[in-house]
Amino acid sequence: MAYFDYVLMVVMMETAVLSAADGICNRDRSTVVRNALVNSFIPVYNRHEVKVPDFCPLSRTRDLFAFHQSKKLKESNNRWSCLLCGKAFYSEHYLDQHFSNRHMDTQEHKPDAVCLADYCDIFRCDLLMNAQDRSQCSEQHMTTLKIQCHNLARECRPLKLDKNMTVEQFEDELQESICSYLTCDRYHEHPGLKGNRHYVMIYFVVIMCTFGVIILICYLAYDAVQEEQNIDRKYYVRVRDSDSDDYLDDDNYDSDRRSPYHEVQGLRSRFRVAGAVR
Repeated sequence: MAYFDYVLMVVMMETAVLSAADGICNRDRSTVVRNALVNSFIPVYNRHEVKVPDFCPLSRTRDLFAFHQSKKLKESNNRWSCLLCGKAFYSEHYLDQHFSNRHMDTQEHKPDAVCLADYCDIFRCDLLMNAQDRSQCSEQHMTTLKIQCHNLARECRPLKLDKNMTVEQFEDELQESICSYLTCDRYHEHPGLKGNRHYVMIYFVVIMCTFGVIILICYLAYDAVQEEQNIDRKYYVRVRDSDSDDYLDDDNYDSDRRSPYHEVQGLRSRFRVAGAVR
């Protein structure tokens, strides 16, 4: 069984190299595999501070379109520029077509170059390019793909690691990152979906907390205004003069406790008294 797995892996690698040599490598499908490597494969190496070995078929140095990839400039989601001639395009797809039509003479042809599109079965290009794809799943086919994926991970093990991890442990982590979707239960699961759900929950909590703070501030501001208005409208109990029906003069009251409203009322009262005297 181990010999059969080895032969299968060798055939797969030779197919990728031959596809690159014949110039029949699909750019769009290669881009899907390349993006999958960036999202799940390369982070494993970054976590352990090691480089993808050059002998690994998935190494960036062996990518058939590595040179053209280095000449891409993403200015925004809707603007991609060619660093060879300066032309800009609405998407990476049209930029790839531009490279194929105008700059094929600049493409490097290395003898060990690999067409990443030939690994599309492992990295589920059909599903990632068409999210609505719900084709029937065969456990036998998934088993074959998983064997190929495990052999690919074994081929890409680094030569040296730190003392806290063995090469076998690194291989297991690599297999988990790129091969775990090759089952009928998870084949149609989009990579990063679990992480996206976490981000959605975080955004939801942040938004709810923000609204809560805004509502609290508005409530406190409204309560402060109401309290100030209640103080301004507060009526003080004034004692009548024992010898008359008039209230005591407003000067007998503590002016510090009286609001502008009561000051105006006091002035009105004085004007009325002055008019009566005249």
